[in-house]
Amino acid sequence: MPGMSGLDLVPEVKLRRPDLPVFMISAYSDEARVQAAIERGASKFITKPVDFPQLKQAITNVIAGARRGG
Repeated sequence: MPGMSGLDLVPEVKLRRPDLPVFMISAYSDEARVQAAIERGASKFITKPVDFPQLKQAITNVIAGARRGG
């Protein structure tokens, strides 16, 4: 993304849509990056290469949590 990193994008999305779950997907999964994504509002951090069954389960879990109100 020219001019903005994914970590910069997360709070922008949350500012506009605080109710929207945000998944951060990155090839870099050092602890500082994961923690920064969560602190900025990401619901889930997933490392590339993406395990699609795991991604589907994570999405299902976030949707179920949102429906329960948490």
